[in-house]
Amino acid sequence: MDERDGPQAARHRKLMASAKEVGLTQEERIELAQYILRRDITTWSTLDDAQVLRLLDAFEGFHLIVELLAQRPPSGQ
Repeated sequence: MDERDGPQAARHRKLMASAKEVGLTQEERIELAQYILRRDITTWSTLDDAQVLRLLDAFEGFHLIVELLAQRPPSGQ
């Protein structure tokens, strides 16, 4: 199997799609990765699989929070 078609590549594509879905620029993606991974990142193409998984977890958490907040009843203001 070609490495570009394996599970790691699929996870990296999913990460890129998640960033695009929320509208992050390249600079914002790098800043987010540096904040979450607590290391210098110059490009997402150099992320290893563990780092990609960590960022995917962060996006999943973000989407769960958004969904929960959307279900919140109006505050009556």
